[in-house]
Amino acid sequence: MSVITTTKLTDKLIGFDVSTAISGDGRYVIYTSAGAVDKDDPRYYNDDIFRLDLQTGTTVQVTSQTTSHASVYADISDDGQHIAYSYWTSAPFRNDIVTGGIGNVGSDGHSMVSLNPAGQADNGVNSNAAISGDGQIVAFQSTATDLGDLPDGNDAIDIFVKNLNTGTMSNASTDSGGVQLSGDSSAPELSGDGHMVVFKNNGKVYVKNLLTGELMLASSNAAGTAANSHSGGGGDNGMHPYAISEDGRYVVFQSTASNLVDNDTNDGVDVFRKDLLTGQVLRVSTGGDGQQLNDSLLNGNNVAMSADGRYVAFLGSISTIAGSGSFGNIYLKDLESGTITHVAGNIASSFALSNDGHKISYLSMLKPGTWDKGIVLANIADDGGTINGTAGIDTTAYSGKRADYTITSKGGGVYTVAAKSVETLTGVERLHFADVNLALDGEGAAGQAYRLYQAAFNRVPDQQGLGFWIDQMDRGMTRQKAAEYFLASPEGQKLYGAAPSNADLVNSLYHNVLHRDGEADGITFWNNALDSRLTTQAGALAFFSDSPENHAALIGVIQQGMSYIAA
Repeated sequence: MSVITTTKLTDKLIGFDVSTAISGDGRYVIYTSAGAVDKDDPRYYNDDIFRLDLQTGTTVQVTSQTTSHASVYADISDDGQHIAYSYWTSAPFRNDIVTGGIGNVGSDGHSMVSLNPAGQADNGVNSNAAISGDGQIVAFQSTATDLGDLPDGNDAIDIFVKNLNTGTMSNASTDSGGVQLSGDSSAPELSGDGHMVVFKNNGKVYVKNLLTGELMLASSNAAGTAANSHSGGGGDNGMHPYAISEDGRYVVFQSTASNLVDNDTNDGVDVFRKDLLTGQVLRVSTGGDGQQLNDSLLNGNNVAMSADGRYVAFLGSISTIAGSGSFGNIYLKDLESGTITHVAGNIASSFALSNDGHKISYLSMLKPGTWDKGIVLANIADDGGTINGTAGIDTTAYSGKRADYTITSKGGGVYTVAAKSVETLTGVERLHFADVNLALDGEGAAGQAYRLYQAAFNRVPDQQGLGFWIDQMDRGMTRQKAAEYFLASPEGQKLYGAAPSNADLVNSLYHNVLHRDGEADGITFWNNALDSRLTTQAGALAFFSDSPENHAALIGVIQQGMSYIAA
């Protein structure tokens, strides 16, 4: 797997507790933000949950709170219709777990999970919500002593599991005999049907079978010997320190242990996958040649796994893998082929993987050197496959230079990109190569920027300048506003004059944009429109640039893609 298409799903998000998750079917992405979509005014540290439908491009606000509440760190079911999340109140302080269907917006439509047997709010602090793939089981950690189905006397954080169908609550942080574990247990994750829950206790990773009551040590080698160092990590903040496959067979976790596999001598953090059926342990964090890595593997606690256990995503900075940066890289390991792929860089720790292992939603630093965080989607495809874009601006990355590839327009927004293999791209707007970028959205922001640039200056846009204006129009700048800047620029004033008369401007537009003399009716129309202030000079430039005649003149160039250097 080596062809990555990324789509920026949100602009800068407001709020401290921003996180993301993706539904198992890969259709829906949820995230938290204190910024409004359609209900709440912007507030800081009072986040709500939003869900984006990648098929339709529609965003809905799932929760709607007052200024003394926040909904954060949500998990989502496989079909994207149910979530579980932490619900904060500040007066008095409470941290509870809530679940609900996406269609039931607000606290009235969602149900409190962290209630004691009397139906009252428990006496503790609750966090780290997880929901099963079928949306029927919720797990969380709690300091409460009045939850669950047995007396709580270990004076520690425990893992509780709620069956939403039956209403039963059970304490999962118990041994195979039903005795509570000593020490804190934290950060649960659930299998697809919720019958297996994985969590950390005293530096070890355990899996509890809720059907049989059996407690299994996941952080152990093939012989069953416990890891000789710390395993697992902290949770919440939208991060997941381990993952469990849909059927509960495989568990992925990070560990500094050296005895889980043979020849572990790098004295660092590695990622492992334990097969609970056979006992086999695989080291996931190895290079494409299967050799151990000596780089900084993890700068966070996040790992993720596909439903079948084949694909594992993790964080690190691996210098030997192309595209890696020094900060916040996501890697995807294919345990069947052994290949490891750099998916994205400059991320802010929180990410999630779809069941098929081909889509990752992640929290990104939108511009290096800033703390402007937004949600991005990465779509990972096999060489020679078909790549379908989603809502937003999609960018597919290739490791070679532009000249190494043959790009052919098939019409209707469909392109083929051929080198050693042939990819078919549908609805993908941007391509990234080692030396340049290529914009394919001829009817989108890039096409508008190109036509306006060519119209304003009567020349082929330079790649750096075009990249700047594509970025501005991606961010919402209108053609007319951009046209104002073009006319006011030194090059614009040199071409049109510092303060051209309306008649002179109209004459120049016909020659510079359409490369012909203006017809009498057209000249009269535009002179009257400008003289009566029905439009501005910038408005006239914007219209000429996107006119059918200019479209037709540039279609041959634009259909082959517009080269630019990203701003």
